Amino acid sequence: EQILRLARVSEPRLRPDGLLVAFTAADSLDPTLKQIWIVGTGGDGPRPFTAGGRSARAPRWSPDGTALLFLSARADTAKEQIQWISLEERSSRPLTNEPTGVLDMEWSPDGRKIAYVTASAQPPQTDPIILKPPLALNRLCVLDTGDNSTRVISPADVEIRGFAWAPDGGRLAVLTTPPGSFGEWRRGGLAITGADGAGWRALPVPADPLLPLAWSPAGDRIALNVRAAENLAYSALSIVDPDGTNLRRLQSRDSAEDNEGVVWATDGALRTASFAGVHAWLNRVDPETGARTRIIAKTRRHLRPQ
Repeated sequence: EQILRLARVSEPRLRPDGLLVAFTAADSLDPTLKQIWIVGTGGDGPRPFTAGGRSARAPRWSPDGTALLFLSARADTAKEQIQWISLEERSSRPLTNEPTGVLDMEWSPDGRKIAYVTASAQPPQTDPIILKPPLALNRLCVLDTGDNSTRVISPADVEIRGFAWAPDGGRLAVLTTPPGSFGEWRRGGLAITGADGAGWRALPVPADPLLPLAWSPAGDRIALNVRAAENLAYSALSIVDPDGTNLRRLQSRDSAEDNEGVVWATDGALRTASFAGVHAWLNRVDPETGARTRIIAKTRRHLRPQ
């Protein structure tokens, strides 16, 4: 009966050992109520992992596969916070208490830190003459799982749009836009920073801030989408070195395909999701030549590599 009540599933995450998939499922009787479910890749049936009257979403496996992070407003607050839950004990506890809530998060590769995005608290507006109050910018924070300490690692003059941990866990690649860039959201940038916020460096890369990025397994290259200076509506799958050099497009300017997701697989090739019109594909892309091999073809745009 519970399975029949699943209206829509989303946000699948494969456990590092490849044996389980955690995903978010909406209830058909109440689509606003979401819970985390788990299903085995070997054919084991799906089962609910979280329950209750409060939604839970965005599962993230720990690197050792023994625990999950997820977002939920489980306390007496309307803001979603990071929750930690053990696979064996099935009891959750909050890790954050951000006044504006948490928007996204990811474990570091060694499991010792959690990077997450939250909006800065907007100061109360008391001056009736000021018609446009200060903007609440998305900030990048890092939580130490050892002592639960948190620090903001992004500068105050950038808006955070996305991020990815380097394989060594010591750096992050960050997608940014200028603050208050409504109408200029296509003018994104790429930055590299230490996990402690030291050495923040904006790179001369016109990144598409709305699409994800991925590090190579060796940590020597970054895959992302880059916009053309002469046409900001166009973006192409590209790779670049972490110092901003050797930027190379893997997609021709006359390509009709738009990209939605990218991961760098352990075999050295990229996995991308792309679409054109009503057609969608899951692709294998050679990072040296840009050659694409179709893995899956669909007529609906619901393909994302994981």
